[in-house]
Amino acid sequence: MLSVLLEMRPRRASGLPPGQRLLRGFPRFADNPLRSPPLTGSLQLDIDGEGLAAPLVLKATDLAALPQCSQTNDFHCVTTWTTQGLHWQGVSMRDVWNDIISPLLAEGAAPTFITVDGLDGHSAVFLLEDLLGPDVLIATSLNGQPLDRRHGAPLRLVSPGQYGYKSVKHLERLALHNQEPRSILGSKEHLRARVAFEERHKWIPAWILRRVYRALIPITAVLAERSLLLADSPPAIRRDAAQGIRFQRPAAAVAAVLVANIASVHAYWALGGRWPGTDEMSLARRVVGDTTAMPHPAAIALVPVPLAGVAALLLDFAGRSRLSRPAPRKRAGLRLFVILTALRALAGATGSTIAVLRGTKVPYFRLDLLIFSPLCALLAGLTAFVVAGEGGTRRVEKKR
Repeated sequence: MLSVLLEMRPRRASGLPPGQRLLRGFPRFADNPLRSPPLTGSLQLDIDGEGLAAPLVLKATDLAALPQCSQTNDFHCVTTWTTQGLHWQGVSMRDVWNDIISPLLAEGAAPTFITVDGLDGHSAVFLLEDLLGPDVLIATSLNGQPLDRRHGAPLRLVSPGQYGYKSVKHLERLALHNQEPRSILGSKEHLRARVAFEERHKWIPAWILRRVYRALIPITAVLAERSLLLADSPPAIRRDAAQGIRFQRPAAAVAAVLVANIASVHAYWALGGRWPGTDEMSLARRVVGDTTAMPHPAAIALVPVPLAGVAALLLDFAGRSRLSRPAPRKRAGLRLFVILTALRALAGATGSTIAVLRGTKVPYFRLDLLIFSPLCALLAGLTAFVVAGEGGTRRVEKKR
């Protein structure tokens, strides 16, 4: 899982669409990362809906009879990451429509909406004109290899001009509609989802979503990777893993997000930021209790480094199963974090309570009682819960 985290660092790069960042890898990603990928079945595509006299079933031989094509495209996820230079092979969706579906439509039938369903339960709604774009492909292979379970075997719809949730994995069905059907994603699905126009959401402006989505990239990726790992493991291990880390995994993910945000705030102060104050003195009175000035920026800059490491460890825990148990030094690192944050919460709450009772006017002490110390206590509790849960699964293993 740590290798997945290392690939999840979005980077600025020239030539990317609005709001996108470049990733080195092509992670397994899903709207519901907890859902395991389906077992690879026979290559088959069902087609039904309004305007067809009877349902169609396309098999491997039907698709093989169509002109085969290949194309190289970038893949743009709605959560703002982009992977460049993916080489897809398959058949053009336009050829499937023109050669197979269109001749079987009833006279006068003109469906304008298509629902595309995957075996994993994901579904996307298309305007027909978008589905029949010149680069929309029903892919059977990626980068010269047959599609695997990670990326949508045995068939995947690929629509490069739209965000990734339109490129439905494990493609099993096309349904034709005269009226726009309801999306299973609700307002999260934009009907067009065109990357060039940054159509990320039906209602919420794209600039608001960028930071929220970007923060969820590593969490989603490690959880999706873990789901694949568990799906490929023996049934007994899948059952025990689900029982052993059902609650530890989301606890680790929440703690990781909190720690990462704390690290980013300290980095902001080290670079000269003054929020939540207006100048250095007012900032110091709010965040350290000093009435004169903040610590030296070099000292503040030392804080985000270990916090970033703790956040990475917590994300690593969030995506682990008992098949890949963390190394002892990683568990020791989190135990040390538990001790330090618990001591900080206890000392802070005690000192701040005394200061408030004495009538201090320094705002730090009230903020410490309301925010800083409770947050440290919460992080200590969540992290202790994660480490304790990991120990529990180890004890179960020893009994086997």
